[in-house]
Amino acid sequence: MSNHETSSRTRKTPPEPPSPPVVGHTYQFFRRDPLDWFTELNEAYGPVVQLRVAGQRLILPTEPDDIERVLLTNGES
Repeated sequence: MSNHETSSRTRKTPPEPPSPPVVGHTYQFFRRDPLDWFTELNEAYGPVVQLRVAGQRLILPTEPDDIERVLLTNGES
């Protein structure tokens, strides 16, 4: 199996919670307690979710191991 086949199979679009069409998740992102909201997102949608904040698409990992990998391991390259 090639690397391309492996990466395309493991990469899929994360779920996106429902949001208003124009503002997306911007209001929730800035108004809610982030830790409580991220915990709710993890429980409802799994360890990685997609959000729309201020017109930008964000991919949000919510599991500590995934966050560490993004910030430390991937940040070194």
